[in-house]
Amino acid sequence: MGKGLTLSIIFKAQSLNYGEGIGNISELKKLTRADGNMYTFASRQCLRYDIVRLAADLFNWNLQVVDKAKGTVQFKEKYTIKDSQEMDLFGYMKTSKKDDDSKGGSMTREATVRLSNAISLEPYHSDMDFLTNKGFADRIGEHPNLANIEQHLSFILIHLQLI
Repeated sequence: MGKGLTLSIIFKAQSLNYGEGIGNISELKKLTRADGNMYTFASRQCLRYDIVRLAADLFNWNLQVVDKAKGTVQFKEKYTIKDSQEMDLFGYMKTSKKDDDSKGGSMTREATVRLSNAISLEPYHSDMDFLTNKGFADRIGEHPNLANIEQHLSFILIHLQLI
């Protein structure tokens, strides 16, 4: 087994990651643990998305490295880890279709940075916030739109592993 570094981070956050929702209710992503309590979480995909988004804004990461030329959205064949910090850190799988000239298959690179879900350390107790756009609606003499959004303020734990 190779050497690596694991960094565990605890921070205070609120309502990090919403799921699909039902009607006019925005639901937080949640899971239930063996203790019977429900905990909110931000998925690894959510965290990766935001890391890449912020890195593009702050450090000019090249995000123009994907297309759908092979039928699925994936990294372009011509780009390597030299062209994309995202590919270098988070790995990839590039697939190719089987045809007369090739056997098809995939080319992969393991992630050198691995993220865990960011999970709340305090149970969720179904706190809701009632929202309206009353200010906008009053300006034009309309009725406001109503919405409910789940809220959770908690300390959050995430593990970041560098390989």
